[in-house]
Amino acid sequence: MYSYRFKVYPVDECPMNRTEFERAARRRNCTGNTRYLCAPDKYLASLIEFCTDQKKSLYVKDNCIKLEGSGYLNHYKCVDKFISGCPTAAYTDEEIYKYPACLSINRQVMCFLADKNCQEKHSATTKANDNGTSEDHEGNEINQAGSDTHSLNVAIIVLSVLILVLCGIIFYIARKRKRGNYFI
Repeated sequence: MYSYRFKVYPVDECPMNRTEFERAARRRNCTGNTRYLCAPDKYLASLIEFCTDQKKSLYVKDNCIKLEGSGYLNHYKCVDKFISGCPTAAYTDEEIYKYPACLSINRQVMCFLADKNCQEKHSATTKANDNGTSEDHEGNEINQAGSDTHSLNVAIIVLSVLILVLCGIIFYIARKRKRGNYFI
């Protein structure tokens, strides 16, 4: 699932204070030149803890972090996106717990909970369920996979019709040229 250069472990939540952070670091038992960190994955689909080989990094205010690439923490500019909780001061990656909004994600919608757009995606019109369905505001179940399949089928039909029309035009032009009628 992940293509990081080190092992990562999905967790329900990351440490939210120094004591929890230190306890998790002992539990994960990062040794040698590695140290413990916990952050959202690159898709914002999971919180993951890991032993990183990177040195402690400083992150500027107005940015959260997420683990991307082969295992590097990248900035996620949250200043204009978050409703609240975006870091207001510089911090090290080991102090991310000071900014809970950077560690609170909606796994179904794959966004930070504090993100304004996440609030819109996860509005009162639908409520995501664990089984891949949703409920509308009246509690009626909606199968999202079915609507995706329907959209795909419509796209395939439209594309097929366009290809047939294009083939017909090419055939018509080729036939006219063969008869010596170069003008359409």
